[in-house]
Amino acid sequence: MSSEREVFEYRTDMSYYDQILEHPEYYKKTKGIVCRIERMSPDEYLDRCYEMQLELMRERIPKEEYMLITISKELSKKYAEAMERGEKFPLPVLDYKHLLQEGRNRAYAAKLIGIEEIPVLVCEETED
Repeated sequence: MSSEREVFEYRTDMSYYDQILEHPEYYKKTKGIVCRIERMSPDEYLDRCYEMQLELMRERIPKEEYMLITISKELSKKYAEAMERGEKFPLPVLDYKHLLQEGRNRAYAAKLIGIEEIPVLVCEETED
């Protein structure tokens, strides 16, 4: 188990978010979005994904069912093995402006190998 190892790069592999990371002021002024990298536990990330998706669900489903539906144990295991070998993965994303998230399997993989905190790109609509 490795709680201190960093398995995430500071990019998302999604051009929109990577551009925000490179040009934050432009996106704040012209697109009304601000993003920051927050550190949180894999469980907190997964909980926040569930909470975000609740807003989009026609019928609410229990969190346990949501996790079973949205996390691939097989893919997460492959990611965990790659992380153990030292491979780096793109940042998980929580975009509250557009109600999008990306990275549940990567976060779950980090949890599987004992990583206690992961960096997450958190985006929100600007208030001005």
